[in-house]
Amino acid sequence: MQIHGDDWLTFPLVETIKNIKRRNQTCVKPVSFALYRDGELKAGEIGIVVGRVYTSYSGYYEESNAGTVQIILMTKWLENAGFDFLDLGMPMDYKTALGAQNITPSRFVELFRKARCPGVL
Repeated sequence: MQIHGDDWLTFPLVETIKNIKRRNQTCVKPVSFALYRDGELKAGEIGIVVGRVYTSYSGYYEESNAGTVQIILMTKWLENAGFDFLDLGMPMDYKTALGAQNITPSRFVELFRKARCPGVL
């Protein structure tokens, strides 16, 4: 059962990721995370790394709770890799249930500026 269908990667999102990759900056890059069970993809997401910040762009899951497991494992990996914070985007109940905190835009900018790489606005 595919939860999000085939259109979870929209054309504008794909083009944005391609443009980021074309710039070839060492501290700004698109990344993906995936969760497999028995060799089959069950959940994943794509996002962008800017310095020590990961911003989630979009994700999907094909099995109940697979998305939750993927987010938990990804968060642990980012923490172990020395990331300052993870941006999950707009507040949603499932994110809050996993421990996400809603912060003001001004606080986000303050945190981002401390963790971004030099030369990135």
